[in-house]
Amino acid sequence: MTGTVRVARVAVIGLLLACWATAAGPTSAPITVKKLDGTSVTGEMLSADHDRLILLPTGKKDGVSLDWKDVVSVSNGLNRQHAIPMWKAKFQDRLCGACTGDRTIAHDVCEGKGIDPEKRKECVACKGVGAVGKCTNAKCDKGKVDCPGACLKRSVGTWVMKDGQWMREWRLAKGRIQWKTENHLGELFEVTNEGYVSKGDCPICTRTSKVDCSTCFGKGQLQCKPCRGVGFTGPACTGCKDGRIACADCKGKGLQASN
Repeated sequence: MTGTVRVARVAVIGLLLACWATAAGPTSAPITVKKLDGTSVTGEMLSADHDRLILLPTGKKDGVSLDWKDVVSVSNGLNRQHAIPMWKAKFQDRLCGACTGDRTIAHDVCEGKGIDPEKRKECVACKGVGAVGKCTNAKCDKGKVDCPGACLKRSVGTWVMKDGQWMREWRLAKGRIQWKTENHLGELFEVTNEGYVSKGDCPICTRTSKVDCSTCFGKGQLQCKPCRGVGFTGPACTGCKDGRIACADCKGKGLQASN
């Protein structure tokens, strides 16, 4: 790679990271993003937030921005639902105090329902509950599923009960065995000559080893489709979008104003 191309690539990455609030820095392993139009893009992920993810396509020097609404799937399991907590974790010291990084807040006029409060009626399909039965995802446990990241999880590896707590067994070279307690769930580990060494909290699940189930949106119950889970039907509220309005404190950016 020539010096000119290297400088250009660094400049592009720097510009992208400055223009878009990002969740994660560049990753070395390439990922493939499948789009709604049937095409796909493979490359290095530069960032991901509430609205989009940014890739540096393999063999290219210019990054591309992909809106989540146009994305079908990402090969590493990332989706918008997981990208937002990653973004929040990165900027946890700068998050807006009013919306805690969500960029929007519930519209008080419609109580966050997104339905005109004067014309809404109880949903006939769910009788106002907003749900129509238990989540159908076999891996869902009370609205939670295993984190798609590479962090420590109870469902992966050999776990045994020792001294009153569950512990993960790792077999190392020369017959050595290393143990990690369940207190380390949600941590990332790297293999070294000394064994498995913690690399910190998983940015996807923020050290819980679990994320919200995408089938039931973390509720544990299937969302009623006619009312979108709010328990009411009727004309849309004209003062918001799906019950949310832009946070006035941060002007919809999710971050505290810079001094």
